[in-house]
Amino acid sequence: MHLAAQKVASGVPWEVILVDNASTDGSAESAQASWPTDAPVPLRIVDEPKTGLLFARKRGFAEAKYELVSFVDDDNWVYPDWVSIVHELMSTHPEIGACGGLNEAVSDTELPWWFEQSRSSYAVGPQFSEAGDITFKKGVLCGAGLTVRKSAWESLVQNGFQPTLVGRKGKTLLCSEDYELCLALRLAGWRVWYEPRMRLRHYLPSSRLDWKYLRRLLRGVGASDPGLRPYYRAGSVDTERWQRYFVRILSGLLRQPVKLVRSFLSPCEGDKTVLLIERSLGTLSSLLHLRSDYDRTAARVMHAAWIKTVADSAAPVHPVPVVSSSVTQGPLVSVILCNYNYGNFVGEAIESVLEQTYKNFELIIVDDGSTDNSRTVISEYQAKDELINVVFKEN
Repeated sequence: MHLAAQKVASGVPWEVILVDNASTDGSAESAQASWPTDAPVPLRIVDEPKTGLLFARKRGFAEAKYELVSFVDDDNWVYPDWVSIVHELMSTHPEIGACGGLNEAVSDTELPWWFEQSRSSYAVGPQFSEAGDITFKKGVLCGAGLTVRKSAWESLVQNGFQPTLVGRKGKTLLCSEDYELCLALRLAGWRVWYEPRMRLRHYLPSSRLDWKYLRRLLRGVGASDPGLRPYYRAGSVDTERWQRYFVRILSGLLRQPVKLVRSFLSPCEGDKTVLLIERSLGTLSSLLHLRSDYDRTAARVMHAAWIKTVADSAAPVHPVPVVSSSVTQGPLVSVILCNYNYGNFVGEAIESVLEQTYKNFELIIVDDGSTDNSRTVISEYQAKDELINVVFKEN
C-alpha cells in the first residue's frame, strides 16, 4: 500500500515486483488483492522457489527492467517521496553503486527499554552520522531499503562474483548478505552512499522485540562474520587462516569466563556484553562448520578477479581506486607540491622531494598563478627530472 502511494514524476519509469520466495500463506494472493486498480504502476509477481533472501534478491535483479533496483522488504513502509529521492540521487551520481536511507521503528507494542542501544541490529536508525559518501568511512548499508545499480551487480557477476552469504532462510536468522554486496561493490570501485532523506518505517512485531530473539539475532550476525572477513582483508598480504581466526575469537571469550557462564544461566536482559558473547559464539559455530573450506573460500574472495577488473568493464567512470596489488605497477606515491609566489623557497622544497630514498613516486607541482620567478625555477627543475609533472594555472 505504501509503494502504491508513491508520488513519482510522470517522466520517471518505475515498476513494483513482488518476489514470492516459496511462501505458504497466500502472500502473493494477498498482495495482488491489496494493490489498487488505480495504482501508478502495475504490480508484477514472480516466484523464486529456492528459499533464502539472497536467492529472492537475485531473482529481483534478473526480473528488473530498470537500472536502479531498490529492495523494500515485506515489513518496510516507504515514505511517499522515497522512489523520487532514489531516482534523483542515483541519476545525479552515476558513481554510486549502492545507497541506503534512514529507517524508523514502528510497532503495535511499546519498544523495550534496551531497544535504543540495539536498534542497528533491527536495521533501524541512522546508518551514519551524516549524509553522503561512506565508502571508506563505514562502507556497508542494511538491506532494508537498499538500492543497487543493476549494471554494477551484473558487472560483478560477469566477472566471477559469487556471494557466500544467503541471508534469512525460513526461521534461521543468518544475515549480512547485504553487507557482503556493499563490500564487493566497494572493492570493485563503486561508491556507497547514505541519504537520510530516503525514509521508511520498519514494522517490528512484538515477537521480535524480545530479548531472547535479539540474542538469537546476534548469534546469527556472528555466524555470518566469517563470510565478511575476507572482504575486509582483501588486498592484504596477511591472510588470516582458519586456525588463527578461531583461536582469536575463542581467546576473547575465555578472557571473560564469569560473563560467559552467567550468559548461559540467566537472560541478562539489556547486557551488551552478553550480545557480544552471542556474536562470538555464532562466529565459533560457523568457523567449526567451515573448518575445511574457510581458507579456500577466503583466498577466493581476497584474490578475486572482479576486484581488479570490474572497474574497467562497468559503464560509469569510478573515482574510487581499485584495491589490488596492481597499484604497484606505476608510481605508488603522488607528491603534490602547491606553490604561489614562493620562488625563493620552492626550489628547496622540490629538492627535498627528489632526494627521497624511496623512488617509486611522482612529483606534481601546481603553481597557482604566481607573479614572481616561481615558474622559471619550477621549469628548470622540470627540464632536469622526468619524475616532475607541472601544472601552471590561473590564480
